[in-house]
Amino acid sequence: MSIAHKIEQQGLRKGWYEEDLKIARRMLARGADCGYMKDVIGLSDQDLLNLED
Repeated sequence: MSIAHKIEQQGLRKGWYEEDLKIARRMLARGADCGYMKDVIGLSDQDLLNLED
């Protein structure tokens, strides 16, 4: 795998993670359960705690 490909993959992963955070924020605003969000989105406990701050 080339360096350019690795950088591209890192960028994609970061974008997907940021989109997951946006979805989680919307779900929290609508009262979704954190356990459900972890299962559906795949975020960690720490990710969810950071969103609640």
